[in-house]
Amino acid sequence: MKYPVIWFITTIVKLPKAGESWRSAKVYDDLSDNDFIKFSKSSFNPPLFIFGRIFLYLASEILELFIMLEEIEILKTKEILTVILANLFNLAFAAIFLLRYYEMSRSEYYTGLAVIVMGLPFLIILIINCREGGKWWSWGLLILPVVYCLLELLLDYIFQIDFRSGSLLWLYIPVFYLALFSLIGLSFLISKTSGIFTLFTYFIQLTVFLLTISRHRR
Repeated sequence: MKYPVIWFITTIVKLPKAGESWRSAKVYDDLSDNDFIKFSKSSFNPPLFIFGRIFLYLASEILELFIMLEEIEILKTKEILTVILANLFNLAFAAIFLLRYYEMSRSEYYTGLAVIVMGLPFLIILIINCREGGKWWSWGLLILPVVYCLLELLLDYIFQIDFRSGSLLWLYIPVFYLALFSLIGLSFLISKTSGIFTLFTYFIQLTVFLLTISRHRR
């Protein structure tokens, strides 16, 4: 088995076809330990075994979430949700810059965590748009915001690396701004009005950043 992880994922998860209900999806949660051992290359590999069990649990929970969202018809308003999230993204960063300026580290910590949590609905909308065969920009422009949230989670919350004063900053900055510009572009593609509003909240965030930086350097 050349790619055990790919084999495992494609074996236990059956996604619905375009136009079908999420209830037609299935996670094969009755796999035996023999299936997991096969997944770990026929010789017991604890990391892969643990990954398999965790993935199985997460796949089941995410499928239940999709079914719930479908039943309350939130998925039909995903464009509105995307625009709302894009503007919350901008305003959250404006709040983070202010909190950092006033050295309110605890509030900054939880606001940053809220930004990371936004990555989950972005990922859900990305998967739905991709599955439905929508235009490339409806899912492609959401990749960078999801990548940014993952990067922020890894650097600031899991590994707690002081990257802002090191060479990793040159990786972080392009991903950050490309994620913001992706959301602005996506908002404009959804509608001109939503694009203008998202651009407005982006300039609020940018203004707060420039003001706090200039006053900090005095």
